[in-house]
Amino acid sequence: MSVWFSFRWREIINTQGLSKIYPLEELIRDFPEATEVVLDRCVQYSNHKPTEEEYSITYDFRMLDPGPNSPPAANGERFFGLNTMIEHNQEALINHSLSRKLFDVKWSGFGRPIYFLNLFIYVVFLTLVTTFLLSQREGIKLPGIGDDFNIFFIDNVFTQILAEITLVFAALMVLKEVFQMVTQRRQYFKVLTNILDWGLYFTAFLFLLPYAFYIENFQKNERFAWQVGTISVMLGYFNLVVFSRALPFIGLYASMFLEVIRTFMNAMGLLVMFVLGYSLVFFILFKEQVSDNIKYC
Repeated sequence: MSVWFSFRWREIINTQGLSKIYPLEELIRDFPEATEVVLDRCVQYSNHKPTEEEYSITYDFRMLDPGPNSPPAANGERFFGLNTMIEHNQEALINHSLSRKLFDVKWSGFGRPIYFLNLFIYVVFLTLVTTFLLSQREGIKLPGIGDDFNIFFIDNVFTQILAEITLVFAALMVLKEVFQMVTQRRQYFKVLTNILDWGLYFTAFLFLLPYAFYIENFQKNERFAWQVGTISVMLGYFNLVVFSRALPFIGLYASMFLEVIRTFMNAMGLLVMFVLGYSLVFFILFKEQVSDNIKYC
C-alpha cells in the first residue's frame, strides 16, 4: 500500500505488464482498497478554507480515462475506469468523489444531450401509437367470436397519415436498436430498456400491419390484434418509467418503484413455489374424493 504514497506512483501505475491489461484495471478488479488510495491522490484540494471564495478542488481524470492515445487504446480496447468498476461491482469506488465527478462531466458533455434526444424521440413514438390506438378504438366495437366484421379500416385521412407515420417511425426505431446492438454487442442485452424497446416495437408492428397490408390471419382474429396493441401500450409506458430514472426530481422515485417491483416479483416466486407444493399435497391425498355438491350433466 505504501507504494501508492511514493512520488513515483504515476510511473508505477502506468507500467504495462506482460498481461497487456491496463494496470489500473487489474487494481480495480483485485485491490479496491489500493485503488481508492490512487483515486484519492487524483483529487487535489487548495490550501484555502472551504468557506473561502478561492477554495477549489482539482480533479485529475487521467487515471480513470487515459484517452484514445493510451496503451490499451492502441491495442483496440480503450480503458474506462467507471466501466470496470461497474463490471466488478466495486460500489465503494463508484461512489468515490473522483468517479462521481467524472460521471458528471461525461453526463453533462455527452450523456445528457443524447439521453434527452432519445427520450424525445421515444415519447413522440409512444404518443403516435397511443393516439392511433385511442382513435381507432373510439370508432369501432370489437366483434364477438365468429362475427364476420372487419375492423381494420380507416375512415379519414388523418388516421391514415397517422398510421403510416407511426409505422415508418417504428421501422426507424428498430433500425436504431439494430445499430445499438451492433455497436454495443453483449452490453446491449444487459440493459432492461433495450429489451422493453424490442417488445414495444414488435407488438406495435403487429398491430399496425393489418391497417397497411391485408394479412389473412389478422383479418380473421381481430381480438388478437387488439390484445397485441394493448400489450404494446403497456410495455411502452412501463419502459417510459424505466427511461425516467435519469430525470431530475422523479428519477429517484422511478428507481424506488422499480426496486419495489423487483422485490415483489422475487417474493412472488417464493409464494408460487409454496402454493404449488401445498396444493399438490391435497391433490395427492384427496384425488379420489368427490364433493356431493357436484352435479354431472
